[in-house]
Amino acid sequence: FKFMSDGKTKTEIALEDQVIIRGHGNRIGAGALAAPCDRQIWYKWRWHKKDTITPRVKRLFGRGNQEEQVVYAELEDIGIEILEKQGHATFVHGHCGGMHDGIILGVPDAPKTKHILEIKTSNNKGFARMKKYKLKKASTSYYLQVQIYMHIFKITRALFIMTCKETDERYYERVRPDKEVVKKALERAENIITSELPPPKISEDASQYPCRFCLFQDICHLGKPVEKNCRTCKSLDVHDDGIWKCSKKGKERSKKQQLKGCKKWEHY
Repeated sequence: FKFMSDGKTKTEIALEDQVIIRGHGNRIGAGALAAPCDRQIWYKWRWHKKDTITPRVKRLFGRGNQEEQVVYAELEDIGIEILEKQGHATFVHGHCGGMHDGIILGVPDAPKTKHILEIKTSNNKGFARMKKYKLKKASTSYYLQVQIYMHIFKITRALFIMTCKETDERYYERVRPDKEVVKKALERAENIITSELPPPKISEDASQYPCRFCLFQDICHLGKPVEKNCRTCKSLDVHDDGIWKCSKKGKERSKKQQLKGCKKWEHY
């Protein structure tokens, strides 16, 4: 192999030095409602800026998808029935959404009770934290996902399984509904969705957590330009059933149309 001046081969550069731009999501994800800042959630849902990832991070996401297939097979091997895989549902006027990893029956701890199945992977550090603190304290995002899925699919138990990617050790936890957590999350989502302007900042200091690591720090604190599309235009209005309408044109706008925007774009 021919090495470049920084010690990398041309092959490595071609594969690893890419910047992968992630597309905008249509809805607020269940786990996203665990984020500390309302404004951050609002900015993301209103398509102010695209996120980017590296090829390594993309592979990590793929590793999670692969683990789901392994877990499905192992659950079936011990007699657990997988009634549904990756069921999707929307909530809060159709502008929030989530997808569970499965609905299962025959869990040995409660064979006659349906369970939401949630499958995750983690590195050693995250896995150790999960074992030490358990789901509710170890990951507010994962915990909220499980709680919201139980709520919207009307299932009273969940089985959470996490695999450590570095050792293949597993963590298992059965989860019961937490109505107060779900209530607060749905109320928060309602406030974010119905807000025509960005919610208040969580902090005025961009150098402090959580602003320091936020994708939208330059927009929120430095006033950098936002992406031009329908969702950053003040004429786009939120309606029920996940629908968006342009107040100027008086018509519903599809996701494709929202991404394209128009010449009458005007920031709020």
